[in-house]
Amino acid sequence: MRKHWQIMNKGNYNKYNMRLLIIGLCFIFGLNSLTYAQKVSSDDLLKQAMEQTNLNKDYDKAIQLAKQGLTVSPDYTDIQLLLGRLYLIKKEYTQGEMMLKKVLEKDPENVDALNYLINGFYAQKKYSDAIRYADVYLTHYPNDEQMQLKKVDFTTLQGDLKSAYDLSDSLSKRYPQNDKIRLINNDLMLLTRQNRVGVGYSVTAFDQNGRRPWDIYNVSYMRSEKNGSIIGRASYADRKTAKGYQFEVEAYPIHGNSYSFINMSYSNSIVFPTFRFSYSYFFPQKNGWEPEAGIRYLNNEEDFVSFVAALGKYFGKYWLSGKVFVTPHDDKVATSFALSGRYYIGESVDDYVTAIAGYGFSPDDRGRNFDIGNRINIQNARVTLGYQRTLWRRNILGLFGSWNNFKYNADNRRNEYDLAISFQHMF
Repeated sequence: MRKHWQIMNKGNYNKYNMRLLIIGLCFIFGLNSLTYAQKVSSDDLLKQAMEQTNLNKDYDKAIQLAKQGLTVSPDYTDIQLLLGRLYLIKKEYTQGEMMLKKVLEKDPENVDALNYLINGFYAQKKYSDAIRYADVYLTHYPNDEQMQLKKVDFTTLQGDLKSAYDLSDSLSKRYPQNDKIRLINNDLMLLTRQNRVGVGYSVTAFDQNGRRPWDIYNVSYMRSEKNGSIIGRASYADRKTAKGYQFEVEAYPIHGNSYSFINMSYSNSIVFPTFRFSYSYFFPQKNGWEPEAGIRYLNNEEDFVSFVAALGKYFGKYWLSGKVFVTPHDDKVATSFALSGRYYIGESVDDYVTAIAGYGFSPDDRGRNFDIGNRINIQNARVTLGYQRTLWRRNILGLFGSWNNFKYNADNRRNEYDLAISFQHMF
């Protein structure tokens, strides 16, 4: 009996162990099934979120789905990347940066996380942060040309043109076959040349026998800064019957997306206006149009005030502009018109050919505005052709020629011919 009880007890014990084994196996399989279901569920949510992002552009719905995916799989990198990108698209930059930095904590070399962060800082104009993460990116991927160009761009936008030029110069040596890098480097080289000195000479000849030519000489210095440029210029004129000097200051201040032109000059000689003041405000538009409004004041025994209006337009490398001057004087209104065209050669704004046609006396005519009182109401037609080119990267040579025809009366006309040459050196 005792032996039988032992056999029975042993059988029950084996059955009990078998049940425990079955329960344990079921529990393990259940956990595996649950984990698998979670993975499938988070993948499905990621897929739906991407469809809402890329196809439907419903970013709010995509964010909701991505968040659900993270509740299932809190450490799912692809969902974290998508959610970080979505926050940046929605301009919720702080949340986007936090999510992307989570990815970088576990994967410091993640290309997408670094790119999204850099683009987000760029969108916020946080150029220092963009540069910092660009450096991190280049630590891991030092041969990425696009990121190196981005760093040059960020440094330029930050206003540190010298550092930007140093970067582009090293890249141009490293990648000599890359035309884009070469062009950027050339532009930055010119931009970092904040100083210019210039000399100029112009001569005016007449078709009247015995009338001697006029000569004008000038020297100038220009300084360029982030907020604009300023020029100092001294001129000497020899008009044969009189000679004298003129001193002037010219500036081009920048106001956001607009800019101004300001010029003031003084002379104690009759060969120049005693005092001249010019001002124009330019309104560049995104579509390439550029309106201008301004005023001119000349004083030489009399006061003359002119009002200026112009409209220009860029057509690729072409620039066309129409300008009108209106000058009330002696109960009359003198009007002057000018149509100018310019074609830019290459990528520099200093390289171009130009043609100008005008009618009426212009107060901006430097060679003749000293005589505005005698010329303002005279019929006048004029044509100017010009060519300017950068030489050896740091020098600019300009050649200009003009023809002016003045009609004093039905039987009295006079032709005047101008030839001008200018040279500037950048440093």
